[in-house]
Amino acid sequence: MNRESEAQLMSFCVEQKNAFRSDAWLDFGHPDKDELAAACAFLASSDWYGHEQKLEMVAQTLRPGSDLESLVKASRFDCLRFSTTLRRELRHALCAS
Repeated sequence: MNRESEAQLMSFCVEQKNAFRSDAWLDFGHPDKDELAAACAFLASSDWYGHEQKLEMVAQTLRPGSDLESLVKASRFDCLRFSTTLRRELRHALCAS
């Protein structure tokens, strides 16, 4: 994930945290659908983001039959970096509001 696409995905995830819409995830113009599906699957497996079932459905719509492990491998998705960065962005957004 390059820095620009990462920044766009982080902003999108922050927006969606409290105003989740499955169709917005499916329409999101992220350049790598494997990566987006991995992000959805990762967030669906977390206990801090919310919307677990909806995110799992989005991941399955984007990449039917895939699981988090296969999506991580296919996209070289860095779960730790994603989690750390998104949590920081969520805290920042909370402080700014």
